[in-house]
Amino acid sequence: MFEGTILENILIGDETENYNKNKLDFCLEISNLKNFIKNLPKKENTNIGSNNKNLSGGQQKKIHIARGFYRFSNDKSLIILDEPFENLDEKSKNIFLKHIKNFKEKFTIILISHNKKDLKICDKIFNLETKHF
Repeated sequence: MFEGTILENILIGDETENYNKNKLDFCLEISNLKNFIKNLPKKENTNIGSNNKNLSGGQQKKIHIARGFYRFSNDKSLIILDEPFENLDEKSKNIFLKHIKNFKEKFTIILISHNKKDLKICDKIFNLETKHF
């Protein structure tokens, strides 16, 4: 994350004048950011501050989720989610899980998590262990 607006942090690398509003709304819904942003005076144009000091860890994670899904295009068939639920409250986590369930019919999703409960939506689970020598 970098100093700038929420929108700039989601669209990273794309022009903020010509973004796809419907796609952004969809990503804000998936990441459970919609209500948070709706209550900000400048909405998605709110500056997050230096070192993200105006955001909680959960809000930062939600922006990362929104960015990932915004950057995701429909011509790709693989999504990799590494610890996507870290710092999320239970409500946000459940909303995101619901969306992942909908996506898993269309795409291959690799979900990486240390929490076995987070893996309950997975069709296959691989347990990787590290051997210490």
